[in-house]
Amino acid sequence: MRFTVIVPIYNASMYVRQCLDSVVVQTFNDFEVVMVDDGSTDESAEICQEYCSLDDRFHLFSHERNKGASAARNTGISQAKGEYLLFLDNDDWWDSSEALQTLNDALTTWGNPDILCYPLGEYHEGDTSPTRETFHISAGIGPSSDYESSMGAIIQRGLYYSSASSKTVKRSVVRSAQLSFDEGLRHNEDSEWSRQLLLACNSSGWLDTSFYVYRRNSAVSQSKQPDYFSVLEAMLSIVQRQVQVSESGAYDEVHSELAASFVSYLYVLALSYIGLLGLNKGSREFDLLKEYRWLLRCGKQDRVTYVRWCIQVAGYRITTRLLGFVMHCEQKRITQLS
Repeated sequence: MRFTVIVPIYNASMYVRQCLDSVVVQTFNDFEVVMVDDGSTDESAEICQEYCSLDDRFHLFSHERNKGASAARNTGISQAKGEYLLFLDNDDWWDSSEALQTLNDALTTWGNPDILCYPLGEYHEGDTSPTRETFHISAGIGPSSDYESSMGAIIQRGLYYSSASSKTVKRSVVRSAQLSFDEGLRHNEDSEWSRQLLLACNSSGWLDTSFYVYRRNSAVSQSKQPDYFSVLEAMLSIVQRQVQVSESGAYDEVHSELAASFVSYLYVLALSYIGLLGLNKGSREFDLLKEYRWLLRCGKQDRVTYVRWCIQVAGYRITTRLLGFVMHCEQKRITQLS
C-alpha cells in the first residue's frame, strides 16, 4: 500500500465530512485512511463510522478520553500499513481529486525519498476560495541532489514548514528511528516532529504546488486564542533539545546543521514572543535565549539573517522589542481576517 492518511478526530462534526470527502474522491486508489477519534463528545465518531461502512479503506480507532492530537497521531502511526504517511487535520481538506496522484508522481520523480515536502494553502472563514501558492526551490536542485543540498534549499527558502501536514514521510523511517509526536508538549508539537524528521531522514524531495488547505482559526482550532507564554515555553523546550543535539555530537554534521537551521527560525519566533510578552533581562526566558544566540549563525533563511544583522546593529534588547511589535501587528492582522 502506497499511502496511509492519518486523521485525528475531535469534536469536528461540522467540518469532518468535507475533510473525508476530499479523500474519498481521490483518483489514486492505493491508500488507507486511519481515523483516530480522540474522545469526541459530538457526532464525529458516528460520521467517521459511516465512511468505514461505505469504504473498506477507512478505519476508525478510538480513545476513551481526549488525549490530544499528538496521542491521536501516534495511535494512527502505530496502525498504519502504507509506505508513506500523511497527516490531515479534521477541519482541513484537500482541494484536488488528483492530490495523491500528484504526490505519487512527485515521489517517483524524486526517487522515492524519505521525505517529500510541499506548501500549504490557507482558508479563512468567509473567504470565497483558499489561497494557494506555487514555490520553486533554488535553481540546480532536483532529484539527483543529495540530502544536504535539497533539504538545505527547502529550509533556506523558508519552505520547510513546522506543520506535519506539509510533508509525507516514509513509514520505515518513522519506525526505524522510533519517532513519535511529543504528547507532553502543549504547543508546537508539529515543530518538534519536523525537527526529528530532519535528523532521521537521508533523502528529500519537493512538490511545487499546494493541494492541502489549512483552515485558519476554525471553530475547533486549538490556536484560535493561544496562550502566548505556553507557546513560548514549548519553543524554548525545542530550542534546548536542538542545543543538546548540536553539542552532543550524536548526529553527523549534515543532519545536525539542517536541524539547527530549522530551529534557528523557531528561535526568532521565540524571541518575538518574548518581545510580545514584555519579558526582559533577568527573566529566565530572555536570558536563556541570549545564551543560545549562536543558533542564529546556523540559520540560512533571510528572516534569520535579518534578525542576526539587527542584533549586531541595534542590540539584543531593542531587536527583541521590535520583533514583539511585529508579532503584535501580525496577530492583529490574523484576528481581523477571522
